[in-house]
Amino acid sequence: MLNVNFYEHIDDTLLKFAVIVSKSNGKWIFCKHRERTTYECPGGHRELEEDIITTAKRELYEETGATTYTLEEVCVYSVSDGINESFGMLFYADITEFGQLPESEIEIIELFDQLPDKLTYQDIHPILINKINSFLKVKGILNNIELKDNIIPDISDLIDLYNDVGWSNYTKNIDMLKLAYDNSLRIVSLWDVNKLIGIIRVVGDGYSIIYIQDLIILTEYQKQGLGSMLMNYVLNAYKDVYQKVLLTENQTSTVNWEYPKVCVNLQTDVK
Repeated sequence: MLNVNFYEHIDDTLLKFAVIVSKSNGKWIFCKHRERTTYECPGGHRELEEDIITTAKRELYEETGATTYTLEEVCVYSVSDGINESFGMLFYADITEFGQLPESEIEIIELFDQLPDKLTYQDIHPILINKINSFLKVKGILNNIELKDNIIPDISDLIDLYNDVGWSNYTKNIDMLKLAYDNSLRIVSLWDVNKLIGIIRVVGDGYSIIYIQDLIILTEYQKQGLGSMLMNYVLNAYKDVYQKVLLTENQTSTVNWEYPKVCVNLQTDVK
């Protein structure tokens, strides 16, 4: 049985193929090979000295005739049989215009409201489609998110956020929590309409040193890059500050601390 795994990062040299899960006018696009009766997503192997995005664009055109589209890199994925593991990049394409289908092994392309019953890679494609559905859901959420700078949320919203992630020490002393926010250097928050879904709190003098005291994302919104969004925003705002310290539950500072897609040199020699 084949196993499919997903990765955020991997050495580029290991990427051997690109698969492009595609839609047009809200319908899934699948290709039918001339020698098969089953359907598959556009995709194929990377050519020598070809970067992976070029592979995706080439395969998308060769197998669908797409001429106008948006193409987004989703993640690295692998297929393993328990002994060997091969890696590729998963893309999502929204196609708005097709040209003539190039002469190739692809006989036709068809559009489906749901996955076709007969898939060439029955153990793989449904998993990739689920990943794309999650990706599209996150995109929809992100479109509604608003970032607010130096606005202190209502205490009830803060309590809900802290309790959601289990930081009860803060909510046991509400007066302390209010004073902490009132005296913070900077507070940046994320909102889904009127719902507080994330916050980062900075203390310090803002010139020689800052402490990133709290970084919280509501549980249901985690693993969508929102923490990285807040961290990048703060680091950019204080890019000229000499020392940047991350405060966590178990340690007060770290070197080369890595948040997903963010790597920060945090200095530990604070005297």
